[in-house]
Amino acid sequence: MKNDINITFEIIKIILTAALAGFFTYWITFKKEREDKRYHANKELLEKVYAPIMKTISESIFPGDGYEGIRESDLNVIIKLIDDNSHIVDPRLDSFAWRYKEDMVHDHRINNDLRYEATYDEDRVFIDYLNYRYNLLRKKTFLNYDSSYFFFGKTKIKIWSFISQVKRRVRRIIRKLTKTKKY
Repeated sequence: MKNDINITFEIIKIILTAALAGFFTYWITFKKEREDKRYHANKELLEKVYAPIMKTISESIFPGDGYEGIRESDLNVIIKLIDDNSHIVDPRLDSFAWRYKEDMVHDHRINNDLRYEATYDEDRVFIDYLNYRYNLLRKKTFLNYDSSYFFFGKTKIKIWSFISQVKRRVRRIIRKLTKTKKY
């Protein structure tokens, strides 16, 4: 009788151990596959969207002036990149694209001058978002990234953005003053 209870108890222990081992194996495998899919999605987003956008913007920045906004020609390239990869871009990036499309249509209605090329994102909202997401994706894909975007969070970005905005406005005022003077 005592042998039967011991055998039953041992069988129950074996079944529970096998069930728990199976559950943990399934859970760990599921988690690993999910992380692997996330990694590849982030890498694809970085390679197909954010890296080309950052390259387009960095090529249009003039040394000494810094970032003063995005020219319309560069913005058209960026919007095309976003539209071509609309299946993988995040909703906020897509909303930026739509906002700039609407702004460009509105600007073309007002300014029919063909020589005029508008500048967008003077308030740096778009570039700050791009820099943050670009560095976040680089961090998630285990590439080198600028850690200053994560140490102080968005507070540092806002302070830096405000300071650079003031510097940019001062440079513009100086430039306008020097252009309006007649010698």
